[in-house]
Amino acid sequence: MINFILSLLRAAVNDSSPISPPADVNWELLYQFFENQSLACTAWYGIMKLEEKDRPDKDILNKFQKSMLTVRGRESMQQLELENVMAHFEKEGIDYVPLKGGIIKNLYPKPDMRSMCDVDILIRDEDKKKIPVIMKACGFNLMHRGQYDDEYIKPPTITTEIHRSLFSVTTPFYEYFANAMDKTVPLDRSHQRRMTIEDFYLHIIAHLAKHFGNSGTGLRPILDIWILEKYNAGNTFDENYFYSELEKLKLKDFYNIISDIAKKWFSENEETWTKNDDNAYTNSEIEEYILMNSTYGSIKSWASNNINKVSGNKFVYYTKRLFPGIHFMKNQFWILDKMPFLLPFCWVLRGIRIIIFKRDHVSDELKVINSNTENKAYIEKLARIKKLTGLDDID
Repeated sequence: MINFILSLLRAAVNDSSPISPPADVNWELLYQFFENQSLACTAWYGIMKLEEKDRPDKDILNKFQKSMLTVRGRESMQQLELENVMAHFEKEGIDYVPLKGGIIKNLYPKPDMRSMCDVDILIRDEDKKKIPVIMKACGFNLMHRGQYDDEYIKPPTITTEIHRSLFSVTTPFYEYFANAMDKTVPLDRSHQRRMTIEDFYLHIIAHLAKHFGNSGTGLRPILDIWILEKYNAGNTFDENYFYSELEKLKLKDFYNIISDIAKKWFSENEETWTKNDDNAYTNSEIEEYILMNSTYGSIKSWASNNINKVSGNKFVYYTKRLFPGIHFMKNQFWILDKMPFLLPFCWVLRGIRIIIFKRDHVSDELKVINSNTENKAYIEKLARIKKLTGLDDID
């Protein structure tokens, strides 16, 4: 089944033909899998390349089509709102850089093949005081003010994150990317800028590593890597610079592994993928880990990785969870910037919020930490995966 899943995605992005579905294919389960991976929109394009007799029944096909049309509509709305925000930034003289999915979607054969939860834009820190007024003028409401990015929502569904830096100060990549804006180059508009293709890819790899090492990641980021690999191969790409910077980030091993998986899963090389053998696609714990996660990982993976960070010490784990450091808390309580002495009060307020709004999340987390034999094996598995990918050295 895994081979068939990958062949649908491969057919969509490579404009090729997928293999025939297995005789025991369960299209309802496949639809749920693709939805959890934020890839039902992409899979629809692959399904339409199947012979009609091999396609799912009308009800299931309509579900895939609805997902595609939803992504297509949202992508159009996101692009319109992005253009509006950029026009306001130009008017106010604010330098800005569209990030991540907003760039990657245009490298896919069709932008609606790549769903986006939100639109990300990088600005200079000195311009941050101008942003709330501009976003209000564009119809956005501030929903969350963080230490390095602010989340704005325009009803009903458009979310935009305005970044002042690419990573939180608590992440191992913060210092490397602290001056990312200074390395950007200008575009045709007066204030729009872009990263070089090498720096853009470095950011994508680091962003993926952050998620991979925390809650895990699913298929979509690996498909992004394949799309970027193809794009970079067709353009002037400074591999010497790219690899030397990966070394500085301690991400060379991680990149090599993820890049190899992307090529293995999505390459057009028939020798790689025409064999109808699921074992050819899950011959490592790393690949299995990606395939069992959803787009943004899982609570199980997140809790397992975090208990590994404190070497399984539950007392230290619970202490860190109940009383996070000041930098983490500032992401939720901006008042701590000016009044850090309110930290104990904010701990209490955070606890109340969690009890009211995230009770199920906490319950799932506790099931992992107070684990049975099966969960302990999973925790140990994730520790091995981080070691294999080199991410154990950068926590």
